[in-house]
Amino acid sequence: MALVCATAACAPATEFDREAWRTEGEKDLEQTKRWAMADTVLRHITPGMAREQVIAELGQPDSSTSHAADLTDVYYLGVPDLSMHMVQLDLRYSQQRLISIRYTH
Repeated sequence: MALVCATAACAPATEFDREAWRTEGEKDLEQTKRWAMADTVLRHITPGMAREQVIAELGQPDSSTSHAADLTDVYYLGVPDLSMHMVQLDLRYSQQRLISIRYTH
């Protein structure tokens, strides 16, 4: 149940706003507010949760991939200031239970 921040500086803390998070996935990724909420999401989403609980909090993922018995849902966070790479939040499940959360780019 690894939690990894792959960037040098983690996202700044902004209170989690469920509706704003869900609508941001439909906007231009460079202007997303999700990046600012990313750390606070971790207070709402924790390993062991059922996938349906996570989707109830965050809405449908921006993309999903499956590998054997595992499934990874991806939520795009956008391009943080001073970065050239889009950052995303990868949520990995095994048997529909969240087993890891990590930032990737």
